[in-house]
Amino acid sequence: MWEFVQEGSFTLQSDEEIIIEQKLFLEKLLEMDSYYVNEHIVNLLLEIRGNLQTDKMEILSSIGNFLGLPEDEKLLFIVGRRLNFFFLLDDLKNPELYQKTQECMERILQKNPQ
Repeated sequence: MWEFVQEGSFTLQSDEEIIIEQKLFLEKLLEMDSYYVNEHIVNLLLEIRGNLQTDKMEILSSIGNFLGLPEDEKLLFIVGRRLNFFFLLDDLKNPELYQKTQECMERILQKNPQ
């Protein structure tokens, strides 16, 4: 796969594209007595979890909350999540974690100007 990525014949999904795909998947699933979990590090939103019969709307709401963020806040959350500063979307409301993530993101951008 890595060779396909390097040659450009395969493009990895962005974090946002993965979230959109999960949203579509969950929207199409029937409300069944089954538990959906999103706990791997590659998964951006750890709060996407619950019983599809009772929690489906709450799960979709969490996805909607992320997708509804301004682009700079989405990027900040993605960076903070990947650096293990943020675990849940509500961690964006923590001023210390927010500041720490912003500072790291600024250092990264200074080292790698686009």
